[in-house]
Amino acid sequence: MADLLSAWTLPGCLLLLSLLFLFSRKDLGGAFARGASQGLQTMVQVLPTLVLMLTAVGMFTASGAPAFLERLLAPVLERIGIPSALATLLAVRPFSGSASNGVLADLFAGEGPDSPAGRVASVLAGSSDTVFYVAALYCSAGGIRRSRHLLPVACLVMLFTVVMTAFVCSLWFRYAG
Repeated sequence: MADLLSAWTLPGCLLLLSLLFLFSRKDLGGAFARGASQGLQTMVQVLPTLVLMLTAVGMFTASGAPAFLERLLAPVLERIGIPSALATLLAVRPFSGSASNGVLADLFAGEGPDSPAGRVASVLAGSSDTVFYVAALYCSAGGIRRSRHLLPVACLVMLFTVVMTAFVCSLWFRYAG
């Protein structure tokens, strides 16, 4: 039954949307075209920022800075109860989602996904975002020029997320496992 439901969910939704589109008294085609046009305009506005951020992330990664930050952060992380294996992930995550996914895969290969570091890394990957990328993209799309407090607050939120992730995971997996 579940196989049948999953096989017909997407075609059923497409059929329902097609019927709504055909029999609606509103101008759904025009609304769709206007939305697509606005989306393309936003994409054109954001594209230079996106290219700049991707170039900066590539340069950051190629410079060896993540490895330097890992060596710098590892002792501090261990001291506050965060597995030192997360140092590279923490150094890369604020800048690049795809690079942090690669680091996460390497961490799983080395430490294992069910290790304490793997568990914390999994929760961190799901509960944090690429701070600098998102800030640059949203400021560019919104036309925000003065963002004095944006990055410091975003970095503090990222730090809070890391500490709370390690704390909650240590409690959860201590009592759940």
